[in-house]
Amino acid sequence: MSFQRQKVKNMLLYFSSEIPQITSIKLQKAMLLADRYNWAVTGTSVSGLQYVKKPFGPVMEKAGQRILSSLDNDSIDVEYEPMPGDCEKVMRTAIASVDYTLFSDTEKHSLSFARDFVREHSTEELSTMTHDAAWEAAEDGEPIPYESSVCINFDANDEPTEEETAAAFSALAAVDKSLLVGEAV
Repeated sequence: MSFQRQKVKNMLLYFSSEIPQITSIKLQKAMLLADRYNWAVTGTSVSGLQYVKKPFGPVMEKAGQRILSSLDNDSIDVEYEPMPGDCEKVMRTAIASVDYTLFSDTEKHSLSFARDFVREHSTEELSTMTHDAAWEAAEDGEPIPYESSVCINFDANDEPTEEETAAAFSALAAVDKSLLVGEAV
C-alpha cells in the first residue's frame, strides 16, 4: 500500500480545521480512525499510510510524520503549551484550505466519522480504544495490518467479542455501501 501525499496533507488539514487546536495525540487518532473506518467499509484506507506500533500507541509511518512537519507553521498554526515535567502539549489549527475534491463521498464520510468520534472522546478514551488487540500483537516499530485492526474497541469500557466486532463492521459497511453507488471501488 503506498501513501497518497495530497490526501495525507488534506486529511491533516481537515482535522486541524474541523477540530481547532487539536493535540498531536488526537490528530494521530483521527487519522488512524478515518483510515480504519474507510478500510472496514471499502477495503482501502483513505491515506494509504501504514500505522506502526509505538510504546504509547499507533502512529503514522514516517512519511506521514514528514508531511505533518512540512505543514507546521506554513499551512497549520502550531501552539505549544508547557506541561508538568519536561513536556509540552502541541496543538494545531489549519490556516490553509482543505481540497475536498481529492476525496470520494465514502472517504468524506470516513473523515467526518473520525472527526465526530475524536470530538466526543477524551485523549485517554481514544488511547484505550486504539491500544487494541492489533496494537498488542505488533512488535514495537512494526506496521499494524489493517486486516487485524478492524477489532478496534469503540467502547473504552468493554472489550467486544469477535462476533460483536464482526457485526459492528458489517453494520457500518451496510450503511455506507449506499455511499458507494456510482463510485469505482
